[in-house]
Amino acid sequence: MRLTDYLKCITAAERRHLAQALGTSVVYLSQLAHGHRKAGPALTLRIERATARRVCRHDLRPDLHPAEECPMLCGPPESRQR
Repeated sequence: MRLTDYLKCITAAERRHLAQALGTSVVYLSQLAHGHRKAGPALTLRIERATARRVCRHDLRPDLHPAEECPMLCGPPESRQR
């Protein structure tokens, strides 16, 4: 799932909580989601973990995380390959 889609699916309070958990702001998350900024390598991993892998590191930074690195990790838990 793209970060833009994920942010649309959660409430404003959940967006604030996510930003706080990531040590960033809702504005910065929005900038990442819309391609105005690029997440650093550590932040891509933190976003992936904080979203329960619904947002994959590859979707955030394919230049840093090739698709073959992520196929079993991305998406909701019920859609992951085992």
